[in-house]
Amino acid sequence: MRLRDGERASLEELQAVLAPALTEAFRQCDEPGRPADLQVALPHLLLGLDVDTWQLGPDEVPLGAHRPVVVRCADREQLPEPADVAARAGKTLPADEERREREARWRWIHEHGAQAEVLDCEDGLRVPVPAGESLRGLPHKTVPVLCRYGDHRFEDDPVALVRIVHGGYGVALWRRWRGQSEAVCGEFHRRASDTVAGAGGADRLPELVHALRAGLREGRPETYWAHGIALFYDDPRRPLPGTGDLLEAP
Repeated sequence: MRLRDGERASLEELQAVLAPALTEAFRQCDEPGRPADLQVALPHLLLGLDVDTWQLGPDEVPLGAHRPVVVRCADREQLPEPADVAARAGKTLPADEERREREARWRWIHEHGAQAEVLDCEDGLRVPVPAGESLRGLPHKTVPVLCRYGDHRFEDDPVALVRIVHGGYGVALWRRWRGQSEAVCGEFHRRASDTVAGAGGADRLPELVHALRAGLREGRPETYWAHGIALFYDDPRRPLPGTGDLLEAP
């Protein structure tokens, strides 16, 4: 991954390489009792990167337990026509139509509320995420939920999140799969659905997910179902900085 001035870092090194820049950005942006949100722009095939678990120092609280942390798609405008992704992610719309669809979905779930739709798990069994065409047919109130992200039993697992992005969604919720039992699957489905529906509007989801992560850190038993939870929250009204700018300013 390229940083600045030609410097590169592997994914394994990235946490340590970025820690000083993030520490300084938070020093400038945090307010007393109100840590700044962190929006992490990632290439489409790295949307599952567990940035919320990063620690800026050996004794520091994980980022996601200390502040709202969400991921965004850094290369949505280039989403992709490569055969290794497009053929598996499902047929796509023209860019202008996909943008309008995404904006319409975003407005609905922020103005009228949202409803979770678990896409990859039925009765504790892993099922393939539907193709893009099917995802685009779901109601605008839908927030896709993945119960078994990382349970690689189908060849299309690496592009499950890409399908969601192609489907015109700006908000999605998932947990990183660690071989949980069927019973825990059911609990995750219920609690994730209650969290999405109870938010009232999707704008509250970053803070609600942060509260769940903080609860896990503190050992609150009512939050156990949310272990590994992650939130895709990609606001179409707030364009990302240009290439090369993401690490130049807080």
